[in-house]
Amino acid sequence: MRITIAKSIPDLFFSLLFGLVIMLVISMIECGCSLINIPVQWLLFTLLLSASLYILNHRVAIWIQHYFENRFHRFLVYLLINPALTAITLFIIRYLIFGTKTQYNPILFFQLESSGTYIFGAIVSIVTGGSFYAINAIKAMKDEQIEKEKAKSSLSEAKFINLKNQIDPHFLFNSLNVLSGLIEEDTVKASRYTSSLSSLYRNVLTQKDKELVPIAEELQLCKEYLYLLQIRFEDALNYIISADLEQKQSVVVPLCLQLLLENAIKHNEASDLHPLLIRMYSKDGYLIVENNLQPRKSFVESNNTGLAIITERYKSYSKLPVIVESDEYIFHVALPLILNPQTP
Repeated sequence: MRITIAKSIPDLFFSLLFGLVIMLVISMIECGCSLINIPVQWLLFTLLLSASLYILNHRVAIWIQHYFENRFHRFLVYLLINPALTAITLFIIRYLIFGTKTQYNPILFFQLESSGTYIFGAIVSIVTGGSFYAINAIKAMKDEQIEKEKAKSSLSEAKFINLKNQIDPHFLFNSLNVLSGLIEEDTVKASRYTSSLSSLYRNVLTQKDKELVPIAEELQLCKEYLYLLQIRFEDALNYIISADLEQKQSVVVPLCLQLLLENAIKHNEASDLHPLLIRMYSKDGYLIVENNLQPRKSFVESNNTGLAIITERYKSYSKLPVIVESDEYIFHVALPLILNPQTP
C-alpha cells in the first residue's frame, strides 16, 4: 500500500483536530476546570495524547492493511488492538506528566490510577478511531470503484484500437494482395491463407467481449496472425513459441499479445538482411514477449498508447506489474500469468 504525503495531510489535520477536542473535553471533566483556566499540565497531556494516539493508530492501520486483505478482518483486528494500544499510551503519558505526585514510582502510580479513566479512554478511542477507519474504508472502496471504471474505459479503448488495426485498409490490402498472388501460385496455400484470415477476424470479434481467456486460445490467435505475416514477409520474419506455454492452466487478458505483435512489426525492420525474430515463453510467473530491436529506417513515431492500455488492463486482474524493458539489442515485455479461476 502506498501512502502519499499529500493524501495523508487532510486526514492528519482532521484526525488531530477531532482527537484534540475530545481529549480536551475529557481533561476538563477530569481536572474539574474550564477551557479558560485549564492547567498547563492538562493542556500538555491533551496535546501529547491526541497526537500520540493518532500516530500510533495510523501506523497500526497501515500494518493491518499490509497483512490482511479482507476489509472486515482488518476492521475486527483494529478494534481488538485499539483498546490495548490506547490504555498503554494513556498510562505512559499520564505517568510522564503526572508521575511527580508519586516521585515517578511506576507501581505506586499504577495503584493510584482509576480503571474508569482507561475504560472511558478506550471507549472514546474505539468510537473515534473506528469512525475514522470506517470513513477511510468507504473512501478506499470508492477509489477502487473509480479504478475499475478506468480499467473498463481502457478495455473499451483497447477493443477499439484492436478492431481498428485489424480492419485497417493497409492490413486488408496487404492480406488480399498476398492472397491474390497465392491463388495463382499455390491454391492449397491460398485456401489455408483464406481460412486463417477468416478465423483471425472471427476470433478477434469473439474475444473482444471477454475479460480473460485461456492462454491456449490466445496463442492460437497469435499463431494465425503470425502465419499471415509470415506469408507476407517470408524468411524476414521468424517466431518461436515455447512448447510449455500452451500446457499452462493460466489465463491472460485477450488481444494483448496481438497488440504486442503488431507493435513489433510496426516499429522494427523485417527484411532478408535483418530478419525479425519474435520469442514467446514463460518465466517466473510471467509470459514474456520479446523481439530483436532493429528500428525501422523510416521512423514510425510511438506514443506508447498500446503498452499503456495493456498495463492498465492488467492492474484489474493481477498485483504483479507489466514489465517493459529494452536495451541495445532486445525489446522485452512481460505479462503476468493469471491463475485460472476455474482451476480446482
